[in-house]
Amino acid sequence: MTLIAGFFKDECPILMGDLLVSDNDKSDLDNEFVFPTVGSVSKRDLSNGEYSPSKLSQKAILVSPKLAICWAGTKIYATAFIKAIVEANLHNYPSHEGLSEIYKDIDGQDNIQIIGLYRDGKEMRLFDFNSWPVDFPNTGFKYFKAAGSGYATLLDLAPKIEMETTSGKLNKLESGIATSITFTTSLISTEVLSLLSLKKLFGAGYEVVHPLRDNLSKFKDLTYVFWRAEEESKGKWRMLPFPFLASNYSYHQDMLIIRSVRMSSNTNANSCKLDSDESHIVTPIHRAFNPEELIGYSPRSLNSKFICNIFLWKNNDGEIGIYSNFGFYANQTPPVIWTNEFEKNKGVKVNKDFLKASITKVALHARGSN
Repeated sequence: MTLIAGFFKDECPILMGDLLVSDNDKSDLDNEFVFPTVGSVSKRDLSNGEYSPSKLSQKAILVSPKLAICWAGTKIYATAFIKAIVEANLHNYPSHEGLSEIYKDIDGQDNIQIIGLYRDGKEMRLFDFNSWPVDFPNTGFKYFKAAGSGYATLLDLAPKIEMETTSGKLNKLESGIATSITFTTSLISTEVLSLLSLKKLFGAGYEVVHPLRDNLSKFKDLTYVFWRAEEESKGKWRMLPFPFLASNYSYHQDMLIIRSVRMSSNTNANSCKLDSDESHIVTPIHRAFNPEELIGYSPRSLNSKFICNIFLWKNNDGEIGIYSNFGFYANQTPPVIWTNEFEKNKGVKVNKDFLKASITKVALHARGSN
């Protein structure tokens, strides 16, 4: 149960993969599952017929700097496919012919779908086995394939993508990354608002693979920051002066680590308290995880280079929606600065001009959505 996708946007190739793995083990349905997006939820509440959430696992595998694989379907067959690639040394010298031969030889190939990206000389090439097409949502797309139980959701989402970027004119790589973050933002926001994707057994977070000079890399040092905005009466909007959730995506070796911090109102007006601070360790499927690998690791700061601010709004008629912006803050001050973030109940410093501008943009976005 998965959502994976691959596309060319403005000549930049991108791979995306979700993190949720499900199984048909019914022995622990009363246990809670902790998600980076929505926190603790009973697995029974999320069970969809035969399957229920099981764990988090990487669906986007950086097999080498020259080859990345996204998989959907049965984990054991996807693992066998990746291990066969490594045994044949195709991860260092990938070719479509060699990858196709390995896929054909894998037992259970009908139970996995693959979308991949590899470097062929000076070219980056996307390929797929047993995936499905997505109509190009707008100009600039060349190739777009997807697979998994989230395919229908992506088809519905693709024509509607929009996001404000705060970095000025984007180059090809930035355009490709910004497009992928637009998709992941919409998917994660829907999850936070309604649990929809989790009930369809995909989601819980997304990884993005992109070119970086001559190699491939996973997008990192990104923080999603979630806010709530509400129209109290016609034309009068209110927004809490602090976010309610922030999730940072970073890597330690080949392990994805999602740090999720949740906030709520404090007793003092216009201030917040930190309710939880959790780290989710998400490992690749083709190797064993040893807890000693985390010795010496320190959680990453939420003051990251890339920040995506997401405003979940509800208007006076009860309609809900999403407005978001994405920016690069290595050389400029971010709108939200986490002060003493590793100390309990220490808060955030939010630019007041950012709040005023944001609530205005949310109101305009909600008006335009009607």
